[in-house]
Amino acid sequence: MLHLLRPTDRRWVEAARLDLTGLLSDHAHCELKAAQSALSIVARFGGEHPALIEPLSALAREETAHFREVHAHLEKRGGEMTKPPVDEYVRDLQSAA
Repeated sequence: MLHLLRPTDRRWVEAARLDLTGLLSDHAHCELKAAQSALSIVARFGGEHPALIEPLSALAREETAHFREVHAHLEKRGGEMTKPPVDEYVRDLQSAA
């Protein structure tokens, strides 16, 4: 069902199988984050390093296309994007700052 290409821990496979909608929502957030990260690097360093602009813009487009594909699968299953979970590590770092 998941068509995994690499050996994967059975516990993860079972957890993913039991919540495919959650898996797709999380995956959609990962694709968005990848696109946002590429564009953030362009915004921050593109002026100093113009050679970064085209490849990172292309990466952002690719990741946005991936996001759209994943989101379409999510909607097809009747799911919706949920708010991403709070990263406890990041939360702890922010509270320590």
